[in-house]
Amino acid sequence: MLFEFDSDINEYLVVVSPSETITNNVSFFKKLYHERFGRAHYINSKAHISLCHFDLLSSRESALKQEFDMYLNQLKGFEIGVSGFHGFQKNGLVYLKTEKEEIIRVQRLLTTVLRQRFHISKQIAQVLREPHITIARSNNDKQYTNSWNYFKDITYEHKFDVDRITVLRRKRTAATQKSSYKLAFEVVLGQC
Repeated sequence: MLFEFDSDINEYLVVVSPSETITNNVSFFKKLYHERFGRAHYINSKAHISLCHFDLLSSRESALKQEFDMYLNQLKGFEIGVSGFHGFQKNGLVYLKTEKEEIIRVQRLLTTVLRQRFHISKQIAQVLREPHITIARSNNDKQYTNSWNYFKDITYEHKFDVDRITVLRRKRTAATQKSSYKLAFEVVLGQC
């Protein structure tokens, strides 16, 4: 067997969840995308800003929560601005751009904890350089071009307060059709 998958390993996705208003708006934009341009990747995913993604033994989850609690409770809540539609032509992604500074600060803290305390490699616990909220990833260049030409002229500005970080999990599997992430735990940030 070329690849062996350990059933005791979970995939984790650490995210910031936007306000209910932004979540509802993103759902509307995803529905609009689907109606105008057809099926696409991430069209059914809930609005979020990804901070990092990694695999970890299931038995280490309580230690992960403890470490995240210890470090993230030291951070104060913060405000994030969402400012318009943007696109990554290379991978066909249409997204809402978010302010970077605070998100990258939290990402760096998380990846430091993951690398130092859990020995997760740099390649797995990467810091994303362009935090964003995904609308959809197009299936082909034509779909991307058409969708980007539509969304690029829509103005969207909003702000929301971040008071917690959400950690999602799913079982690591060899299947190409992966299951949805489920809530593992949340960490409340320190008071503003």
